[in-house]
Amino acid sequence: DADYFTRFENDTRDFNTQAVFPNGAAVYVPAQNRTEAKQNIDIRSVKADILLPYEIAEISIGAKASSIHTISDNRFSVVRSEQYIADPLRSDRFDYEENTQAIYASLMKEWEKWETQFGLRVETTQTTGTSLAMSQTVRNNYFQLFPTAYVQYKPNDRNVFNINYSRRVGRPSYEELNPFRVYGTGSSYIAGNPFLRPSFYHTVELSYSLNSKYIFTAYTGIVNNIHARISRIDTANKTFFLTNDNAGTAINTGISATLMLNPFEWLESNIQLQYYYDKVNSDYYDAPATRNGVAAFDAQVTNSLRLNNDQTLLAEAGFMYSSGFQYDFFIRSPYSVLSAGIKALFLDKQLVLAINASDILRTEKYVYENIYNGLIQDSYFDARSLNISLNWKFGNKKIKAARQRETETDEIRRAE
Repeated sequence: DADYFTRFENDTRDFNTQAVFPNGAAVYVPAQNRTEAKQNIDIRSVKADILLPYEIAEISIGAKASSIHTISDNRFSVVRSEQYIADPLRSDRFDYEENTQAIYASLMKEWEKWETQFGLRVETTQTTGTSLAMSQTVRNNYFQLFPTAYVQYKPNDRNVFNINYSRRVGRPSYEELNPFRVYGTGSSYIAGNPFLRPSFYHTVELSYSLNSKYIFTAYTGIVNNIHARISRIDTANKTFFLTNDNAGTAINTGISATLMLNPFEWLESNIQLQYYYDKVNSDYYDAPATRNGVAAFDAQVTNSLRLNNDQTLLAEAGFMYSSGFQYDFFIRSPYSVLSAGIKALFLDKQLVLAINASDILRTEKYVYENIYNGLIQDSYFDARSLNISLNWKFGNKKIKAARQRETETDEIRRAE
């Protein structure tokens, strides 16, 4: 398989900043600013896989190579004499290249009531990031091993036990690597970090499934070199900014339950419950944490309703609640989300009209408090939406479908 992905963006944001006294009088002349961001991303990958279905075990081997090149050209301008003038100190061009080569193999064996799978991925990566404004080039090269192990025991058709272990890599997004400043006000901004290195995850999970409707899971995980959001105050320039850095180790332990219920013929309910504990071990801030380690609870209910016997009129209602959790050095406050939708099917269910609404009560707010310096971020990005879609399936249903395969979504996801 070979994949190619490209995306080009050209965004412009104008914003004005004004400070006022309590009586409404201006503190200074309003500042008019503009940010222009151009970004081009090219991703190429090729891989080959071989499946060897031997009688003793099923063996899979493969190799993959990928190449990523992204260029971000960002300009910050201020109004002078009614004209936008570029500010070279707050503008930058960032060029990033990443090349990865990997070979991998897995062995899968089934016998009687058991199923096992063991795998190993060997990977080497080379990255180069260049910032023109900083006159700096950052290079990273690393070689890593990523083992996986999976064991399943199925004593009968009703009960299934699983245990698995994995080690994986979490590469920073291209936005997290880009040192360009995204200003929220004239004196506060968010910037990426070209020195950011990958994070590495160790995860162990134990689960039990009853009738494929009730699933219970216990898990624990450790993340090394976490991508943490860092808040800093520049007293000399009177600015505040957020960036990312590798700032220690995160520990996450929890239990979860998924319940698929059918209390009535016309109603299906999916309930997901999770109780977990997050903690960060770090000496990044030269100060003791006021609070570190938070127990949290999440609950999500999705109800699917059949409104007629022909199953051509369907509805869905969902509600999600979070008690708040720790996200690196920040504690997020509790929040909830209510959503609903309706779907109508016509023409032998080939024509589908759907209407969906999300965050109906406007409650998905982002309020974070830093455990070290008490910084509070209170933001709402207006996640409410009303989506109307119309889909029509037509053509010969007897045509054989093409081979299904996954594109390289890991690389593409980092561009989001």
